[in-house]
Amino acid sequence: MGNGERIGWWLGAGLALLVVAAGSACAGEVIEAGDTPMGTPDPGTDPTTDPSTDPAADPGDDPETDPDPITNPTPSPPLTLGSLAGIPSAEGPHVAAIAELGSDSWYDLGVPEGDPEHGVARGRSWGGRALMPAPELRGAFFTGEGRHAYVKPDGYGMDDVWFYDINQNRWIAIYPGTHVASFSDRVLSGALRIDDYGQLVDADGAHVPVHTLIHAWDFLAYDTTRGRFAWIAGSGLGRYYLPGGDALDPGLAMLEAQREERPVRDVSPWYFGTREGHFLREPAENGPYDVGGFSAFVYIPSMDVFFNGGSNGVQLYDPEANRWTLVEDSGPRPPGYDHGVAYDPTRELIYMGPGDGGSGEMFVFDLRANTWTTTPADPAAPGSFRTNEASIFYDSRADVITVFQYRQERIYVYDPSSTTWTSHAFGDGVLGGRASRSAFYDASLNAYFLYGARDSENENARMWAYRLRE
Repeated sequence: MGNGERIGWWLGAGLALLVVAAGSACAGEVIEAGDTPMGTPDPGTDPTTDPSTDPAADPGDDPETDPDPITNPTPSPPLTLGSLAGIPSAEGPHVAAIAELGSDSWYDLGVPEGDPEHGVARGRSWGGRALMPAPELRGAFFTGEGRHAYVKPDGYGMDDVWFYDINQNRWIAIYPGTHVASFSDRVLSGALRIDDYGQLVDADGAHVPVHTLIHAWDFLAYDTTRGRFAWIAGSGLGRYYLPGGDALDPGLAMLEAQREERPVRDVSPWYFGTREGHFLREPAENGPYDVGGFSAFVYIPSMDVFFNGGSNGVQLYDPEANRWTLVEDSGPRPPGYDHGVAYDPTRELIYMGPGDGGSGEMFVFDLRANTWTTTPADPAAPGSFRTNEASIFYDSRADVITVFQYRQERIYVYDPSSTTWTSHAFGDGVLGGRASRSAFYDASLNAYFLYGARDSENENARMWAYRLRE
């Protein structure tokens, strides 16, 4: 068994503008784009009409209240991957409106247009970093499961991968997830099998990501050199919180028997290759080291490596040599797990939160010196950076670290030059009690995109754009 399997299950995508000029908004004001592109009215944030404002209305991962995931699943054909043909797409009028935003201004994009077959992407818990930007494609990949073992009403698991198209404010379902009803039949027919490296592949040999992650946490990255959406995870098919559960048993048993003969070997992180048009994993020289639970995974373009760091240390993955290297680091490592992370390419620094501890400081890794330091402890800092409560970014225009703190509904700004924190509230009506929040920063537009919905649901989903500073 390779090191990659020993790291544990925790490793295991013409709007009518109702304003005269978007740039004329006052600080904190939300500019609306009118009715949603799908023509679906939003219930707003009235607690008498919007169940998302009532925390008790979201059952989360409670097996006593979650709907039966496999009751009467909708029959569906075997999956075909969604196409990124025509991406980047032509810019809709909302792009010009976002480009004109003033400082501390919001733009309400409404409900993004749904995928023609699979609709609107669902919100996902522990998903503060579940949206991973692909700058040259003018959008972001979106993945990570929500409610444990959840299967969507169309019969697909929530181990799905989406792409958010900025230019058209729409969702593209790259991979709709594991289709529960047909899974075992596909294994029996040979349409799904285990390859010589112990990986699940389809009849053409393309890799298939069945339940590789539970939540997104900080496990996602994007390789801008090769155009690959990447995530660090095990080889999938684990039964722990598996979407569909016992309904997949016949197929799982057959695949597990195949793995007895072809055990898991050392492979690369998971990729969706935007140039290849499919999922892939590549043979690796070695497996990853244990650098701590729920570690941070970031692509570093200047070094052409993936950074992976946590409470136990730092390792780098070279995607050209397909090799993991354990870094000889020094200084105080971030304690605990699920830290939140941002990469500052100006200074070649990685910023991470204090996990489940800390006193208002961030842990900073210098990629050139391989040293950890901490920012000054400050009561003005966010109370938590963790991915179920926050998203962390480097804002290239303002040259600051920003933290969207969702429980407090505040934006925190850390200035590396002065080592000080400031904060201010979200705009009026933003989020509106939506319990699952994901966001990314687009440097080209100098805008953040924030997606809010209930966990594993999409009925009240909504997208906003935001600019911190002009």
